[in-house]
Amino acid sequence: MKKILKLLVAFLITGVMVVSANAQVSISVRIGPPLLPVYQQPFCPGDGYLWIPGYWAYGDDGYYWVPGTWVWPPEVGFLWTPGYWDFIGSSYRWHRGYWGRSVGYYGGIDYGCGYGGHGYYGGEWRGRTFRYNTAVTRVNTTVVHNTYINKTIVNNVVVNNNRASFHGQGGVLVKPTRQELTASRETHIQPTTAQVSHQNAAKADRNQFASVNNGRPARLSEVNANDNHASAQKNRTIQNDNETRNVANRNAINQQKTNALKQQQVNAENARQQVEEQKTRAQQQVNANNQEREATKNQQHEQQINATNQRRQAVKTQPDHLQQVNANNQRNPAIQQQRVQQANANNQRRQAMQQQQQHIQQQRTQQMNANNQQKQAMQNQHVRQMNVPRQQPQQRVEANRGNGKDKR
Repeated sequence: MKKILKLLVAFLITGVMVVSANAQVSISVRIGPPLLPVYQQPFCPGDGYLWIPGYWAYGDDGYYWVPGTWVWPPEVGFLWTPGYWDFIGSSYRWHRGYWGRSVGYYGGIDYGCGYGGHGYYGGEWRGRTFRYNTAVTRVNTTVVHNTYINKTIVNNVVVNNNRASFHGQGGVLVKPTRQELTASRETHIQPTTAQVSHQNAAKADRNQFASVNNGRPARLSEVNANDNHASAQKNRTIQNDNETRNVANRNAINQQKTNALKQQQVNAENARQQVEEQKTRAQQQVNANNQEREATKNQQHEQQINATNQRRQAVKTQPDHLQQVNANNQRNPAIQQQRVQQANANNQRRQAMQQQQQHIQQQRTQQMNANNQQKQAMQNQHVRQMNVPRQQPQQRVEANRGNGKDKR
């Protein structure tokens, strides 16, 4: 009962809120995490291990420190992006870490040992081998042989001026780069079973809680998360076997693709040959048709020539026909002379008809002139007749005046 009340009080004080895992935010609390402790990175236990920096996690009894450790990656070529706390509004939200081909954004937190706020400088993958930067990572070169030196960043020991363990107001104010945003959208793998077991072991240790150690945990780092090199080697063997099977599968898939491509090429070549054969047969048919038409044409032409020659030969061998032709030739001048005489007679008749028509036209013109003169004479006579009645009254008045009968 006391434990339940204690959990309830802790929930009310801190305001714990579980957030969607799709947003990579697993928990949200009201109290910020303690400062990052200062510690030294342990030596790498062997080739193939990658460093996971320590961090403050949150449990039922508050924050507890998960020691930094060496782990075996889930796949060749993958790197670890640490989780980080982000202060927004009035709460602190935890963004879980993940494995990926590139290191993403982890809040700009300087976890040290190669994680200086952006990217990772403790080593790099070269093919299927991970090589360690001895200027940053603690490596025993008698055990680990895949090493190189890059002194651009030297940070073997965590050195964080303000040792802030969260991003936001009062902590680290660093924005993500374009490369980090791109890495956040790539394919990710969640923490391995060894990492989860490592965190659970830290959670089960009361001395790791900040409420007990006042932010100074006893175990800051460990050699490896498994504490069992044989188990790690077994996991490494299993991973190599899986990778070998993956390579074999990829080779089989590539071989299938190659075979399918070759078969497509063979089919395409067969189809092309069939098309060429069809074209050849079609051209041969066209040539045969042209030859047949040409032969028919030549045969018809030859038959026509033979028929013409036969008619000519027949004409030459007919004496009656020759006599008829000569008689026609003799009659041609007489016929021509008759045609000329007939044409002259026709011309004379046409001239006579033209003269007759001219004479008739002259008579019509004379008749029309005579008619016009007659009409004019009749009009003059009518005018004279119209003037006579107008003159008679005037003549009677003058006669009466002479006779003295004018009473006026």
